[in-house]
Amino acid sequence: FPVSFAEKQSARYYIDMKIKGNDLLSLTGGSAVNIVCDKVEAVVSKPLSLFDDYDVYLKENGLTGSIEAKGNQTVLKLRGIPAHGSTPEKGKNAATYLCHYLVKKINSEVVNYIDQYYHDDTYATKLKVNHEGKLGKLSMNVGIVDYKDNNFKLGLDFRTSDEVTSDFIKTGLMHSLDEYDYTMDEDVSEALYIDPKSALVKKLHQAYVDITKEEDAAPQIMSGATYAKHMPNCVAFGNEFKGHDVHMHEDNEQTYVDDLVKGCAIYAKAIYLLLNEE
Repeated sequence: FPVSFAEKQSARYYIDMKIKGNDLLSLTGGSAVNIVCDKVEAVVSKPLSLFDDYDVYLKENGLTGSIEAKGNQTVLKLRGIPAHGSTPEKGKNAATYLCHYLVKKINSEVVNYIDQYYHDDTYATKLKVNHEGKLGKLSMNVGIVDYKDNNFKLGLDFRTSDEVTSDFIKTGLMHSLDEYDYTMDEDVSEALYIDPKSALVKKLHQAYVDITKEEDAAPQIMSGATYAKHMPNCVAFGNEFKGHDVHMHEDNEQTYVDDLVKGCAIYAKAIYLLLNEE
């Protein structure tokens, strides 16, 4: 709500690359490409004593984690802050934060690569593909990292305005991968745009305003992708209200009974308006 007349293009890239871990033995994190990686674990071939400031780093960045010795190795875990992949700036990426810590502690091409191109950069400026168009800013999410035995899998999710091409994004990615052997798969979902002055958008918006009395609420552009992209003359309409944290794609995802009741009233009014000619 109130109504989304446009949705950004979604472009996902799955990269398999040959790269040296050196002191890094393994790195695993992320559950889906469209969720900010919020849990990561690294195993390194360095003693526990090297990381005596790890707790300080976590505290300074508002993160949690753990560290323990495993024989001559050290296991570091970090818990970030999850967020939807369409709004990565709302989270804290566990994978990039851990690599940002490790980059000064160990020798590892994997850690260097992640820190150089992805840490604290949800708008992809380091890849030189940052862009702002009619549907807003390009965003980038690091969703999946999986390294072991010189094989690294990386899952990235970009949300872009409709004038951005896949070739533009791939050019930036390929530049970062110049010195490695790699393969790259892509999955692109085109942007959606319905004229905000159309009868459909205007009537849905009117239904929302009539029920909520929120006169200042305006039709919006979404970074997320919905069913609307797969149906003609369709837009996303509810049932999520601004300012209500439903923990989307996080632990304890939820909604509120009052929101469901209010949503039903808005839908009923929308059906009435759509069935009546102007």
